[in-house]
Amino acid sequence: MKTLNQLVITGLVAGLAAATSLVQAEVTWLPATDNDMRSTDLVAADGVLPVSRHVDDQAISFAWAADGDSRTALDGAGGPATSAARVESRQYFVDATGEMLAAGIELPISAAGAVIRISPLSTDASLSINPRQLQLEMNGQPLDRGAISQVTGGSELSRQGMTVPEPTLAFRLNRNAGYGLLRLIASDTADQLDYVIHVFEPNSQWVAELSLPRFNFLAGEVLDFSLSLGDGTRQAGLESVQAVLATPDATRTWDLALDSLQRQLSVTAPMVARSADEGLFEAHVYVEARDGDLVIRRDLKLPLNLAPPVARFTESATRTAASGPGLDLGVETTAAGRFMINASVYGTNSRGQLEPLAYVQSAAMLQPGTGQIRLDIDPQLLADSGLGAPFEIRNLDLLDQGRMLLMERRARAVIIAD
Repeated sequence: MKTLNQLVITGLVAGLAAATSLVQAEVTWLPATDNDMRSTDLVAADGVLPVSRHVDDQAISFAWAADGDSRTALDGAGGPATSAARVESRQYFVDATGEMLAAGIELPISAAGAVIRISPLSTDASLSINPRQLQLEMNGQPLDRGAISQVTGGSELSRQGMTVPEPTLAFRLNRNAGYGLLRLIASDTADQLDYVIHVFEPNSQWVAELSLPRFNFLAGEVLDFSLSLGDGTRQAGLESVQAVLATPDATRTWDLALDSLQRQLSVTAPMVARSADEGLFEAHVYVEARDGDLVIRRDLKLPLNLAPPVARFTESATRTAASGPGLDLGVETTAAGRFMINASVYGTNSRGQLEPLAYVQSAAMLQPGTGQIRLDIDPQLLADSGLGAPFEIRNLDLLDQGRMLLMERRARAVIIAD
């Protein structure tokens, strides 16, 4: 039989356990959705990440009230967590040599008023093309000098902010030139010199589009690009598609697979070592379609960020106070460095509706293993907001701050109920 003291101690232990269970039960992680970014498995950081550049070892946590325009910006469950990456194109590029230009280059034009730029891969001003030496034919019929206007060179284009070699020649085809198959002959080019021809069709109804559900991805995720070419009312059947994913320095590429409906390109994001000064990966897509006798050609380039999965939320959270949305969020990482969280915090108003309360940023140094980053809001800020429980954490990001890489993003992350 237990003594009175034993019964009291047992009761206290049970009470503490129940209280602890209750506090933990008040914090609920919502399941990640298909639009969220989260790694199921981490990889070793050695060999795939540079040393972290961030040396500040002090943990910080700041919160700003979401009032006025800020509340409007934070409103909704999506926001930055669901922003798509997207690019449109009414243009294409053609590589050529001086010899090819002298013999004649055929350029499909889908609408009147195209702008054409010819750039040698040289800065030697003596290599400039004389516009009077150009010969143009549209659909086999010669065009006279009145068919072009707004003739300009590389110096003027550079003054307008365009980075092109000085010998560049650019001009616009007037509307009376029509459209179809343009044959361009430049007889005063250097035979063995390389040139790039850029065709931009600002008046064309045919627009190509390439998009991804988001901008940031982790190695191992499947990248599903949506691809289309249409005139606003119908889609063109694609006759040719060439598509690759390229590293920032363009030294490595991976083919993008086209589905049977010609509407989606896909590839598994590769595991590639990141350097300290590396930029963005790029998807390069080149399409050609036909509408009757009309040929439409478009080039697209979509930048995206790929990172090795070296950190994630453990989906644990500890309350930092008996009330309010303060939490210590668990983080697992294989890389030493300074990690940061961004979050939008919502509270409940007097009508029982969730409303933006604050935007929070916190950071802490973490070592490989499991650690915590505090998400905190000043009690006075909470009192001034007039909002209370239940709270919800939305647009929750985990970033490797010293390497500027996004590790996890959740549109709706945590519910905190009293």
